[in-house]
Amino acid sequence: MALALVSCCALAPGLLTACAKDPVPAPTTPTTSPTQHTTTPAETPASAATTPSASAAPSLSPELAAQRATALAMPKPPMPAEATENTQQGAVRAAVRFFELYRYAFVTGDTTDLAAMSEDRCVFCKSAIDDATALHKSGGWANSWTLRITNIEYNPPGEGKEYCGIRFTVISGESTTMNRHGELVEDPVEEAKIFLILRYSDGMWHVGGVSVK
Repeated sequence: MALALVSCCALAPGLLTACAKDPVPAPTTPTTSPTQHTTTPAETPASAATTPSASAAPSLSPELAAQRATALAMPKPPMPAEATENTQQGAVRAAVRFFELYRYAFVTGDTTDLAAMSEDRCVFCKSAIDDATALHKSGGWANSWTLRITNIEYNPPGEGKEYCGIRFTVISGESTTMNRHGELVEDPVEEAKIFLILRYSDGMWHVGGVSVK
């Protein structure tokens, strides 16, 4: 899924398609955190032949129908205990989980947890939620893809500020998407630089903005 830096654009998953114009604070001196997280598409349980919650895509071949059923049955990313802690490591783990939930939203159409992490000010978040919802309402979906998150840096909040920053590189594996026009789109491996701001409140981390290049 290509990352759109200048404007919101139609979904083309593989990595991330959404607005990336959120305002971000000037970073303070970064502290290097764990350098890499790799998340792979979760295996679908044998019992996961659940009824899709989104609108059914018309005239799907047996192969595409099976792909869609597998996508909709993708297990929700687990919540690591560290991601709930108000610590540097907690912020890093929460940032990683945000992008796991991003992938989950486009694959399954379930944006509940992604929305719960997203603040109203986050333009990227709203665009991602709207695009994932529109894709599935039209009968489309994204097949899961691998995410490799590396070169992670933590930027503590400045004096009197509440938002910290997480800077990292996201490498998205190859994938395919059935778009809202009924076309199967192949998405190549892509790499993007991410700067994400988040703050801790009400016992969890909330994303206030995402900048992409």
